[in-house]
Amino acid sequence: MGRLRDSLRIGLLLGSTWTATASGASHPAGVTYPLKSAALQPSGLAQPLPSTRRYVLVWPDQLVPDGAGGGTPYSKALMQWVVTHYVGTQKLFQTQIDSYRAINPNFLMLTYHLAYGLNGADQTMPVGNITGPNKYGQEDTDTFTPWALANAATRENAYQHSATPASMGARVSYPDPFWLMDIASSEWQSYLHATLLAWAAFPTAKATGFFLDVAFPPWYNYSPAMWWTTPAGGSTRQALNAWWMPRAQAYFDAMRTAFAPTAQHPRYIVIPNTDALIDGNDEPTFLTGTDGVSRKTGRGP
Repeated sequence: MGRLRDSLRIGLLLGSTWTATASGASHPAGVTYPLKSAALQPSGLAQPLPSTRRYVLVWPDQLVPDGAGGGTPYSKALMQWVVTHYVGTQKLFQTQIDSYRAINPNFLMLTYHLAYGLNGADQTMPVGNITGPNKYGQEDTDTFTPWALANAATRENAYQHSATPASMGARVSYPDPFWLMDIASSEWQSYLHATLLAWAAFPTAKATGFFLDVAFPPWYNYSPAMWWTTPAGGSTRQALNAWWMPRAQAYFDAMRTAFAPTAQHPRYIVIPNTDALIDGNDEPTFLTGTDGVSRKTGRGP
């Protein structure tokens, strides 16, 4: 799902002052930069977020090729257009976001990660992604395995299992492919918090926050089917939700605690992608532990 070109419509109540230098024709039409910031926002953000009281602002899922992977970089004129029509994006290297912020210092940037998953190096056709401020690689190989070794972690404890005892054969998978991780495990939470903080810490300017993909309750397309029967104590979607929603709430609450402002890093916002939000079975109560939500467009409210 992270590879689809979604649009994220930002509607958070946030604020400070935009001090961008971008100018010229813009979206919304006739609006000049710096954009007016919202009246209310969490303190300590790396970049202020603009007001959406009057306008719907555009957030493109990705800006490609922009020089990544050997593609032709955007021209300076196109970059000028980007920062006066979009408020930000995700999945950029530090060198790329620096280029945009040289024109508009408050161009927003979300660091990408699966909400509940790890792209495993031990899965068939493992996939890669951005695994550092300026690195594209394979997360399991580049970061998770080294972290587990350095911290003497019991690696298997980080994975979600459909049965006990915990073993690789009892792991739960998604055809992306990724492993579903145990979001209540201290091993997974410790790894994820430390890794996202490292990925967001650009030397020049911090990321704005995190985009957490595939954040709907883990029922659709997961294998084995109805994997939650044993841990949730029932095979129905209602049983899954009764067990999963409090765990997800605590999981996102822990993220916001880890990403609160400190002397080492700013306040990072937490934005899960919960898909279409039209499923009558899944009331995403865990969203109270986040700063907002992304959803797929063109598929209902």
